[in-house]
Amino acid sequence: MAYALVNMGYFLMFLALAAKDILFLRSILIFGQLSLVSYGYFFDNQWVSYWNLLFFGINSFQIARLLRERS
Repeated sequence: MAYALVNMGYFLMFLALAAKDILFLRSILIFGQLSLVSYGYFFDNQWVSYWNLLFFGINSFQIARLLRERS
């Protein structure tokens, strides 16, 4: 299960790099980061969780900003 969470997280981040729309890119990154947060939590690797929670927060803030600009 550990390899599945890590690989899914990194695959989603890889997929996000192919996105042309920045909103779509950040949305995919959020799911990848949540996958890595889960991995860190379940397999007692707190630093992975902490760093990806930070990235999750940054991307969430940027998504909210982008949505406000588009409306």
